[in-house]
Amino acid sequence: DGVRVLHFEIHVDQDKVVVCHGLCLIGEKPLVDDFAAVHQFLAAHPDNVVTLLLERSDDVITADQIGQAFKASGLSTDARVQRSGDPWPTLADLIRHHQQAIAFLDDASGNHEEFLMPRWSFTWETPWDNEKPADFGRCDADRGTEGNDLYVVDTYLEDQIIPTADHAALVNHDPFLIDRLLYCRKATNTMPNFGHC
Repeated sequence: DGVRVLHFEIHVDQDKVVVCHGLCLIGEKPLVDDFAAVHQFLAAHPDNVVTLLLERSDDVITADQIGQAFKASGLSTDARVQRSGDPWPTLADLIRHHQQAIAFLDDASGNHEEFLMPRWSFTWETPWDNEKPADFGRCDADRGTEGNDLYVVDTYLEDQIIPTADHAALVNHDPFLIDRLLYCRKATNTMPNFGHC
């Protein structure tokens, strides 16, 4: 529907800021390249909005390093700066004003860039440490504060060191996924904004 969310786990490998999931040994990309890919996607699809959930996996990464990669990629020209407490614009307004990239940084301490918004001030997220389908009955806030603007429902398994597509498919299919979102909507009386798979 033209609305997308990407979760970036940001690491440092040999003094380079990279994106990888879990083990960088099995594959990584420079952060600036992934940001550039999002910028290029938005240029090719100007009617789309992309939300970025950015997570610093290493304490040595600074918010400024992430901000520099964001600017070097050109993505900062697409960024929305949202003030805490202000009403959100409509998707049409974001598109009309060329603000189709919304970036939330999990630890915004030391951040000097307004476009890297503090994730846990705007979002709240269900527990992520699900190891079996029965664990997905939890819809409460594991991170962030329930009632923040955006509700993220995690639906992925964390029981393997190296995830596979086949294993992820155990919970990332309908009706399991849609049933989980509907269950969490009923349990919290809040419509989920994102299903994080």
